[in-house]
Amino acid sequence: MYCEQCGAKNEPGSSFCSACGAPLAAEQPAHDAAASSKPSVGASVFAGIGILTSKKIKIAGAVIAAVLAIFVVSSLFGGRSDTETAEQFFDAIFEQDASALLDLVPKGVVQTVMDEGGYTKAEVAEELEELGNQFEYAVGSLDFLRRGVKISYKAVGSEHVDDNELDDIQEQYDQFNVNVSDAREVSVSFRVQASSLGIDEEAPFEVPVIKVGNSWYIDVVSLS
Repeated sequence: MYCEQCGAKNEPGSSFCSACGAPLAAEQPAHDAAASSKPSVGASVFAGIGILTSKKIKIAGAVIAAVLAIFVVSSLFGGRSDTETAEQFFDAIFEQDASALLDLVPKGVVQTVMDEGGYTKAEVAEELEELGNQFEYAVGSLDFLRRGVKISYKAVGSEHVDDNELDDIQEQYDQFNVNVSDAREVSVSFRVQASSLGIDEEAPFEVPVIKVGNSWYIDVVSLS
């Protein structure tokens, strides 16, 4: 090591210059600077964990946002499907729920009937219930049900009507100011069981439905 005052060379570790007696500055290990600038292993690990955690949080946030977006879109724009409409139709019939039947009819039809025929909403519902009763007798009456006959049903599929049929259906609904964008025939499988009578039969039943807006409704014109 060299003296900063006179430039004389001294033995390593000396505290004073052997030539002029000036105090010597202590040498710093060459590796100290590099060591001080390099983060510890622990710091590196925690930094890595922080980066990974941040990425995971961002990914999770994106997934949650996507799910919420799908839910909101479904809530705003989604509607009852064709098969759900057919099944709910028979639910309303067998439960004798006139209000539920009314909900399965396009609002434009209900409003036009009320305006032009002078009917109340309750009277329209009553007419629909009577129409439903006709179907009920086709698959088994309530009296029959009370004697232990079990009737179950499930929509098993649907078929689009052709363009000509769709045009005819739209023409029928023009009088109600209802725009029909699609029409189908939903196939409903009925099962009638009566163990005491040894009955267990299945039969298909076709229900006409139309799409108005984003939801499906019973095609009451074709039904009647």
